Amino acid sequence: DDLRYWLTENREELKLGSPDVIEKHAEIRATVSQVQKQQEDVMEKLYMEQTRLEDELRTETLQELCPPPLEKHITVIGGIPHEALNMHCPDTKLREDVLNEFNIIDNKYRTLIQDIGVRHELALR
Repeated sequence: DDLRYWLTENREELKLGSPDVIEKHAEIRATVSQVQKQQEDVMEKLYMEQTRLEDELRTETLQELCPPPLEKHITVIGGIPHEALNMHCPDTKLREDVLNEFNIIDNKYRTLIQDIGVRHELALR
């Protein structure tokens, strides 16, 4: 934005060939070139670092320290346990409330597991 502003402000003087403005323009172009070169160098270093880290992640030593899980997704048996379904309770309303709580807890747990899976997707791969 600063560069655009400077070019807009000095457009006429550049066209006329004002020595001071031309010199300043050359300095700005040199600075822009240096910044672009620095950016290219940084990007190259970052790419090399990324490649090195990816290679390191594939090493046997790291695989031994952090073995991949045998099963990526935990299987959870939901619903009301058979023991609770077969349990005798003289108060029908209490029994229904307790059985309903199992379903509520089940839904909360399933939602929590899904949220954790989404938040930590990379770690679970």
